[in-house]
Amino acid sequence: MKITFSSAKEFSKYIELCSKLSTDALFKLTPDGLIIKALDQGNISLLKLTIPTHAYEADTEELQIGLDVAELKKLIGKAKDDQTLTLEFQETQIIITITKEGITKKYYSRAVDMTGKDIEPKTQYENYAIIDPETFKEIIDDAKKVSTHIKFYLTPDHLEAEAKDMGNVKYQIRLEKTALIDLVCKDPQAAMFPVLHLSYIAPGLKESDVKLYLATAKPLKLGFRVGSADAQYWVAPAEE
Repeated sequence: MKITFSSAKEFSKYIELCSKLSTDALFKLTPDGLIIKALDQGNISLLKLTIPTHAYEADTEELQIGLDVAELKKLIGKAKDDQTLTLEFQETQIIITITKEGITKKYYSRAVDMTGKDIEPKTQYENYAIIDPETFKEIIDDAKKVSTHIKFYLTPDHLEAEAKDMGNVKYQIRLEKTALIDLVCKDPQAAMFPVLHLSYIAPGLKESDVKLYLATAKPLKLGFRVGSADAQYWVAPAEE
């Protein structure tokens, strides 16, 4: 069974992002597209990438296998846009072939058991804010300097983030509705999250705006794009 990407670099972006959370990822091919999921070891954060069928060629419609993304990151980290990447799946092994103008490279990686890793939060969200990626990254970077946690507040008028230590040091930012790309909020929402898990994903937010879904005492959900993929990222709430 094989799947081919016309841009090896784009596939390497997916692997890079998954490797921020975990050493392995679930690779699930369906008739509707390719899904890649990475769950951190503490079961606090989950990344889901959904890649449309037009972004690759496959000789099968259904497949489920585990990838060693830590190893793949080392092998294909310098892949380029003008290189083609093919994954060939065997029972316990994955063969990665990268080609360009008559030059062929082959790498061999192990398949990983991902039993029980095909999970996803079931929270339904009604309230969200859309923010530009640079502003979101700045919020996370500033919060990391102050605390291990960040609290988000969402109201019909604004989005607010707050981080504070055990003493008097505190960071606070308020974005009025006019400073956001969009804001939909019927009732005020608030929840706190480990800032470390948001910092895993923040550097990868470059290609699209960030849709931040918030529900009180529920996982935070971020929606964004990476290459051809629609990305969703959940972080479990922290106890206050």
